[in-house]
Amino acid sequence: MSVWPEEAAFNDELCARIQRLRVERDWSQQQMAAAIGVPHERYKKYETRSPMPCYLVPRFAQIVDRSIAYILTGKDEYASANRVRRLVRTGTDG
Repeated sequence: MSVWPEEAAFNDELCARIQRLRVERDWSQQQMAAAIGVPHERYKKYETRSPMPCYLVPRFAQIVDRSIAYILTGKDEYASANRVRRLVRTGTDG
């Protein structure tokens, strides 16, 4: 199966972000697999080569205390909203 370069890059970034968020919490892969309700062998793939299925992302986001948007994009949607509020309130971005 062929994958578009953009899709491959997204998948790689998502897998790396999932791993980083787990490691930041000092959880093992086994602990995270149990918490989201999948076998350990399947969870390992989510950190290395296969993106986490969309039905698991909300549970993972809840466990690592991040937004679904952050899990998928690596960007905090609140930072953008706060920047817009600053621009409106002060007329500057500082």
